[in-house]
Amino acid sequence: MADVCVVGAGPAGLTLARELSTAGLDVLVLEAGPGSPPAGGVDVTSTRNVGLPYDPAATRSAGVGGSSLRWRVPTPLGGGFVRLRELEPDDLDAVGGGPGWPLSYDVLRPFYARSRELLGMAGGAPAEALAGGPLERHVYSFVHRSVFTERLPAELRRAARVRLLPDTSATEVLVDPGSGEVLGLRARSLAGGDASVRARVYVLAAGAIENARLLLASRSVLAAGVGNGHDHVGRHFMEHPHFHSGVALPRPGAPDLETVPERWDVVVEDGHPLQRKYAVPGEVLRREGLLRAVYKVKAHSGEGTPGFGHDGTVPEDVVEAYAALRRARHEPGHGHVTASTVGRLLRGAPHLLRYAVARRSHARGAAATGQERFRVHVMAEQEPSPLSRVRLSAGTDRLGVPLAELDWRLTARDRTSIVRNQQLVTAALGETLGARVVSTLGPDGPSTPQGGAHHMGTTRMSARAQDGVVDPDCRVHGHRNLFVAGSSVFPVGGAANPTLTIVALALRLVEQLVTELRPVAGRSTASGCVGS
Repeated sequence: MADVCVVGAGPAGLTLARELSTAGLDVLVLEAGPGSPPAGGVDVTSTRNVGLPYDPAATRSAGVGGSSLRWRVPTPLGGGFVRLRELEPDDLDAVGGGPGWPLSYDVLRPFYARSRELLGMAGGAPAEALAGGPLERHVYSFVHRSVFTERLPAELRRAARVRLLPDTSATEVLVDPGSGEVLGLRARSLAGGDASVRARVYVLAAGAIENARLLLASRSVLAAGVGNGHDHVGRHFMEHPHFHSGVALPRPGAPDLETVPERWDVVVEDGHPLQRKYAVPGEVLRREGLLRAVYKVKAHSGEGTPGFGHDGTVPEDVVEAYAALRRARHEPGHGHVTASTVGRLLRGAPHLLRYAVARRSHARGAAATGQERFRVHVMAEQEPSPLSRVRLSAGTDRLGVPLAELDWRLTARDRTSIVRNQQLVTAALGETLGARVVSTLGPDGPSTPQGGAHHMGTTRMSARAQDGVVDPDCRVHGHRNLFVAGSSVFPVGGAANPTLTIVALALRLVEQLVTELRPVAGRSTASGCVGS
């Protein structure tokens, strides 16, 4: 029997497995995807979208490395990076009628420092108030996906106390009806083999959609699913709405934005990529009751292939399918167009149509004169809402597990907060950048915001079982040996990319589990914890 069974081999699961095994615990990792996934990852097709335009298959990946397989941010050091930043202290406060984080920022601070060390990142910096204007600057660091797609998986494969089972999905959490203790997991491999998994402790680290789906689908003992006694599992799904909200126009006689990239672009300082973004100061947000939003500028030519995802108007997977189609048509010997490419183009048809209409209108206006060379892009915080949720559908996947439905929604407060942030930031952002910023945001906010593939909520953390799914130690309320790792436990999301907080919480959970399990010297390795 293993000490800990971890479900999922993305950033949270890999961090947990590495640190737990280093501490002397035996770890079994179940990963639904392949052990050596192809470049770009494998679509997760277990979810149907019924809410805002969104492609759940393209925003995550199966396989060792998880969603990091999809990280593609370009930097001067090459591509394959992702932006990372700590939450701000006031990002932990309650938003709307739900709970805030039942942890203080001082609790998270040392784990943020350890996360940066583990990931090989530059030291973090708090938000900095800018002199002479109502803005603060947030510095975002970057980490390359190879940390999670190569380095940590290689370390786990060499670790005697870790057993990694790819192509194996947990299909049900089995609990004792009296005590709530988890007795084991049902699991099934793609090869068709069924197994029962036994461990002292179980940690779900499969992402906000899959964590909720597994808990809701575990109904053989508890009709509403495991951890769902107060109907919170799957609810309060949050994203970071991304959209472009304006243009930055050169000021006569002022330095062109291209000559001062350190103000807005990804640059390398002391060997590390970083980027500066801008926001309304926290005290103004609190005074006006606003959610946070952060702003950056991105060069935009208005030419060629449609813009990528939240940095343009078309989701990145659709852009790649579009480019593959063009290559197949114009480059002899390139090869045939796959069914997956055609499927992505069909799913992305509405985005492509909107882009084509916008390109046509811009060709007769500002874009024709180069005035949209720099666009203002926004990443906004979202208010947790019980109506924005993951639930089960009537269909099942090939393993017999109910499929999920994602109903991503924005609230009226989300939209009004976005509009007010834009009003507050526009003039000051222009002064900071040495340009004139012109807002293009309508009175109702963005019509079709893109998601940032930042899935949060669905198993949120709370001090009381009545308010959430896991306690401040990430333990599922009422189930002493079941834990959840990852951004599904976020009660509120702030406006920072979630991965650094995911890793920090995983490191904190490691300390908790090591203390509770008190490993005994000479334990057997994890190889004996799966039975048929």
